[in-house]
Amino acid sequence: MVVVFTVPETVTRDRTRRIRPNLGIPEGRHRAFWTVVVPTGLGVFGMPSLAFGLFPVLLKPAMPGVAVFVSGMLGMLAMGSIVPAQAVIGRVGPHRGAPLALASGTVGCVLGLIAFGTDTWPLLFIAAVFMGAASGMAMTSGLRFVDLLCRAEDRGALTGAFYAVAYAGMMMPVVVTSIAAVVGSTAVVLGAVALTAASLAYVLRRTTAHLATT
Repeated sequence: MVVVFTVPETVTRDRTRRIRPNLGIPEGRHRAFWTVVVPTGLGVFGMPSLAFGLFPVLLKPAMPGVAVFVSGMLGMLAMGSIVPAQAVIGRVGPHRGAPLALASGTVGCVLGLIAFGTDTWPLLFIAAVFMGAASGMAMTSGLRFVDLLCRAEDRGALTGAFYAVAYAGMMMPVVVTSIAAVVGSTAVVLGAVALTAASLAYVLRRTTAHLATT
C-alpha cells in the first residue's frame, strides 16, 4: 500500500462525484453490459463449478472407492483447461470467443447430463475440459469487453462489476440443486441449464457481432 501511494495518477479525479456504488457502465452502454458482459461473466465460474462442485456429487453412488479421486481430477482438468483456452481469444477475438465459451459450456453440460443419466462417470473428465475451456474463454473475453466499453476513469469499477458477476456464477451448483428439489428432477434442471447456455451463446453471437461494428 505504501508503494501504491508513490505511483503517479493517470486519471484526473472528478471531485463532484458522490461516494456511492458505481458499476462503471458508461452512458449509453447499459444494454451492452447486461446483454454481453453479464452473460459472459456468468460463464467464468458457473461452468467449472458444475464440473467439480456438482457432477461428482451426483455420480458419487456410481463411483464407489474413487469418488474423491475423480473429484480432484475434475478440478485439475477444469482449472488446467483455462490457460490454453485463454490463448484462443488472442486469435479469434472476444466477439467470437464469448459465444464459443458458452457453446463449450453447453457441451460440458450435455456430457454431464449423459453421465448422470447413464452412470457413465468417465464422461465427466471430458465435460471438465470443456467447462474449464469455457471458463478461460469467458474470463478473457469479458475483460476485453470491459476495455472496449469503459472509459479510463471507470475501468476499475466496470472490472469489479464483471468479477462480481463472475463470482456469482459459483452459486450454480446451489441453484441447480435448489431448483431440482422443487421440480423433482435434477436431469430436467441440467437440461434447462444446457439449453439456456446454448441460447445465450446464440444471442451473444449476434449481439457481440453488432458490438464489433460500433
